[in-house]
Amino acid sequence: MSNNRKKKPISFNKQEAAHYKKIYFQKIIEVAKAVSLNDSYKLLTPDMLETIFSIRSRLFKIVAPDCLNLNSGELQEMKEAIVLHLKSNGIQFESTGHELLLYDFAGPGLSLFTYLAIRKNESKKKAELVAAFEDFIDTTELLVNLQEYIYKITNQIGCELTRFDKWILSPTVSFKVVKVPSPYMYIEITLKVHQPETISLNINGNTRPVFRVGVTSDGSEVFWSYINAEILGVSHLAPGTQIPVYIQHHAINRLKERIDCADNTMVLLNLVNSLNEAKCIIYHGNKLIEFIFSNQKIGYLLIDLVNDIAVIRTFLMLTHFDTPEGDVFHKLIGLEKLDISYLTLDKLSTFVFSEIKESDMISDLFSQSGCKSLLDVPKKEFGKEKYKFKAAAIETYLLKYQEYKEQFNFENLFS
Repeated sequence: MSNNRKKKPISFNKQEAAHYKKIYFQKIIEVAKAVSLNDSYKLLTPDMLETIFSIRSRLFKIVAPDCLNLNSGELQEMKEAIVLHLKSNGIQFESTGHELLLYDFAGPGLSLFTYLAIRKNESKKKAELVAAFEDFIDTTELLVNLQEYIYKITNQIGCELTRFDKWILSPTVSFKVVKVPSPYMYIEITLKVHQPETISLNINGNTRPVFRVGVTSDGSEVFWSYINAEILGVSHLAPGTQIPVYIQHHAINRLKERIDCADNTMVLLNLVNSLNEAKCIIYHGNKLIEFIFSNQKIGYLLIDLVNDIAVIRTFLMLTHFDTPEGDVFHKLIGLEKLDISYLTLDKLSTFVFSEIKESDMISDLFSQSGCKSLLDVPKKEFGKEKYKFKAAAIETYLLKYQEYKEQFNFENLFS
């Protein structure tokens, strides 16, 4: 066997790396065009681009506590969610008229920023270059805006991972600088875990755990939900008393099950907003708080007052029994609980994604019963479409019920 070895071709990885570097150079130049006047970007030499590449920003590092048990796939999904937002929004530079995507600023932009900041402290031979980008490196406003925007996105991710019965998450966003072996900047996102406030209450003769409702407000503190005692019609407490809000497992499950097309962030934020701007009615002896979702009333939170604590026992869609609209709806149509479940009229996705809102018959029935707001929830708020029944199937079912009711009433005339 010959010991002579053929010369290996350049590996695909090396070709890929060279291509990536070329693309990165182009991005740096695009950033330079956006932030400098009078074609100053042309002052950047190939050697400078090489140096900028060597100290390039590494974008994000997510630091999560071990108790979350997040795997690499889940962390990657979080990073991709942040990147998607950054690629959808930009910064307008009034001096140059250029717009720069936040994603490009968070990557090549920070790399250029770091390089220029280093050059600023060196000898005067780089003075011309520094002067050309003086406005860019002397302001911290861009960094602050980027930090605030990333915090806004990561706060949504914190909401998505929040579970009232397990933990409430809050993110903090900071810029980090690594000095060895070569200096570079990166964005660190740290997830902090707040333990839930859990107590046990006797509800209708059963002792159950309930969990305090809250979200993070500034990346470190938890904003707890309260309802004014007067709103709940509580007379034995002093006017203006704020009653803390807790939720039981059953209500958590019903919210997830019935607002089925929304992510946890949307459900949680709309829940908290509905409590903060609580509108309460007393119906059949029950306290019902209107649940507002995307500015439309879609149901009610059934509240019990236990030991001066407001407990969310369950969530009812407008179409459910024991709500004002739901009871009118059932009287108009005659459907039973199993019918509502069979037609998935107890799930938000049915109203958002199916074409029942285009049916005059169904729209009229929902308008008469006060359930029309379910048809007005904007579809654009959601992602992937899903629905089980089309308008024709629901119309057919409702018509059969109406025929049955008419026949029943006619026969009663002769009884």
